[in-house]
Amino acid sequence: MRKFSPRSSLHLYVISLFFWGAGHVFADQAQEIEELKAAVRAMQQTITQLQGQVATLQEKQAQPTQPARTPESTPALKTPESAPLAALKEAVLPSGTTKLASRMTQEEWSQTNQGLATIVRPRVFDDVPAGPQPRKVMKNEHWAGFHELSDSGWWIHVGGLLMADVFFFNGESSDTFTNRINIFQSRLHVDLRKNSDLGPMRLYYEMAINGSARHLYAQIGGLTFGQTWSAFYDPSAAPDSLNISLSTLGSDRLAPQIRYSFPLDSEHLQIVMAVEASDSETIYGSPPNEYGALSGRLPSVILQARWEEAAGHIQLAGIFKDLNYSSYNQNSENEDTFGYGLSLTTALHLSRQDHLIAGASFGNGVRQYSASSNFSSSASNERGKLDLLQSWNAFIGFQHQWSKRMRSQINWQHGSNEFSKWSSYSLPNDTDVFQANLIWMLNEQLSAGLEFQYDLNSTENEIDRDRHSLMFSLMYRFF
Repeated sequence: MRKFSPRSSLHLYVISLFFWGAGHVFADQAQEIEELKAAVRAMQQTITQLQGQVATLQEKQAQPTQPARTPESTPALKTPESAPLAALKEAVLPSGTTKLASRMTQEEWSQTNQGLATIVRPRVFDDVPAGPQPRKVMKNEHWAGFHELSDSGWWIHVGGLLMADVFFFNGESSDTFTNRINIFQSRLHVDLRKNSDLGPMRLYYEMAINGSARHLYAQIGGLTFGQTWSAFYDPSAAPDSLNISLSTLGSDRLAPQIRYSFPLDSEHLQIVMAVEASDSETIYGSPPNEYGALSGRLPSVILQARWEEAAGHIQLAGIFKDLNYSSYNQNSENEDTFGYGLSLTTALHLSRQDHLIAGASFGNGVRQYSASSNFSSSASNERGKLDLLQSWNAFIGFQHQWSKRMRSQINWQHGSNEFSKWSSYSLPNDTDVFQANLIWMLNEQLSAGLEFQYDLNSTENEIDRDRHSLMFSLMYRFF
């Protein structure tokens, strides 16, 4: 039997110590490997999260910048993109429609806020925006230049026109000239807009310089009630004149009313029905003590149809009146009758610089809707028999823009009323008006204009009376 020597024991101890150390070394390396694998998995998760955040930021950067504050459900800030309107915007609308309304030209303001082909024609009295707007315009409103009233949901625009006129004219059949300086054509307006459950809402108020209300109405979608332009009148076919009496075709076209614009799928056709206040007037007759009041038993009913394209528009309107004559002579009887009228108007854009307007109207017993309404009565009365008088009118005008800041317009208008020999007025029953002007925009808000006008009036006995006038105006459109 072999005996272990001390040297052998020493060898055995060294070998055991080696294997024990090697085991610990391998165990430590395995733990470090597992720790490294865990660290790699954590880094991969972090990288995945960072990649997701980068993709989200890239998507946000690709989206258009939104306004800092807009009202709830505010209509999209764009005009209708139908083919005709898109073509019109491309052909007529100047660039820069993102400017505030106070810095817009009248043409920019009209197209941006109304979206209609018929109002890109510049005019001194931009009466189209003052009237009720079609459904498609209310739905696609820009609201450019409006400011929010706190958190009320209402948006407001304040504007107006300060106009000073120097007017030289001669008396009828006289060579003596006189003059007048006034600011009576100035006006101020407040326009309020809001979205509601019933649709877009609008409250509009326009005040004349004497404090009287020209326009005061509310519009909710297609419903309008208050005082504004008569539905029988077409403000977008009115001439670009310095004289408001010619611009509104010679008579007061504002009327208290309730009107409704019917919803249609067509982007070009608009149908409107309105009931308006009927004026009352005194009717004189024979014998001398035979006179009375002609008034409406019911409000006047007006139907309007309007077709619009990029090249312009055409409007047909009819008015129907249920009239009653109440005699002041107790020995005479009252009488009921029926009055009516028709009107056809148009405004055409021949080019970006040239615009044509034209129209004609005919009526029976509707004097207040006649361009020569100051020259006759609506009816005549002879020995208790009421006779409604006829009136008809026609006009045509042409506007040319010589440059971006200078334009001219020429107009001719004729009005004729059936003559009432029992009328207490010795006034003409036929009127012709010729007008020509030159308007210069000094800047986007200040304009100056010069206008010549010739009036020829004739009566049934063929006596002609004429008048010449020359008008100089300074106009400042503010806010």
